Amino acid sequence: IVADREERGNGVNKFLSALTSGEPTVDKARNARLEPGAKFDVREIIEFIGEGRESQVYKARASRQRIVALKVFNYETPLERVLREIDIGCQVNSPYVVHYDADPGHWNNERFFAVMDFVPGGTLRRSIDQGQKPDRAFFERVARALMEGIRALHENKDEYGKQKTIIHGDIKPDNVIITPSGQPVLIDLGLAGPPRIELYQGTSPYVPPYSIRGADREFSYKCDLFALGVTLWEWLFGKKPYSNPFVGEEPTLPEILSEFEDLYPWLTRAISTKPDKGYATITE
Repeated sequence: IVADREERGNGVNKFLSALTSGEPTVDKARNARLEPGAKFDVREIIEFIGEGRESQVYKARASRQRIVALKVFNYETPLERVLREIDIGCQVNSPYVVHYDADPGHWNNERFFAVMDFVPGGTLRRSIDQGQKPDRAFFERVARALMEGIRALHENKDEYGKQKTIIHGDIKPDNVIITPSGQPVLIDLGLAGPPRIELYQGTSPYVPPYSIRGADREFSYKCDLFALGVTLWEWLFGKKPYSNPFVGEEPTLPEILSEFEDLYPWLTRAISTKPDKGYATITE
């Protein structure tokens, strides 16, 4: 099974390479980092925060001295892609999910950007890398808050009260900020959208193996809940339960933490690689 999965993964990589081999070379100068003090319209860059494959994130000052986060997309990113993320980010109302302003911007008429609430603090990834493990009370508080954030996405309704489910699609320690008061906030809605099957995107250890369909993957309730389980496991133990999970693989407890021992069955079910064993909905 492992060999077949690795071969399939190589096939996916070759497929993606074939798709991108004919793309024009990106002008890196047009996607260069913005310097502190750079201004456009009523917004001024304060500092660089981080970057991904298609965007950079900055702390910035907007009108009336409001401090915001700007997600500045690469110049080749189409407006439709930016609007899709903004439309999702502005309709979710939860203290545990980052909120977006409704309108995009166009920095120097070259690069589209999204305006988000600035969330102070550090990522869960940083806590893990620094070896900071939670006590029982803090672990439960963060876990419950993240579940409420996921509930807000999965049970989202439109302005007419009709169910409009949103799958985050990329839950991982890097996309969870812990504020100075200890409140977690889910960030980065770049892959968020309705339940669907489409070309594989995501971060491998946090994507359940049963959701992978050749070069595609499923975006579903169960995928988000699996990713949450892996994220909490990694925070608790300081390491992931799997490096490259395959269907049917069982995790090995790296250590016994007596304070959390009663939670092991819950955690183990949350990260199950068997499609019929994990949690199907957030209410479970």
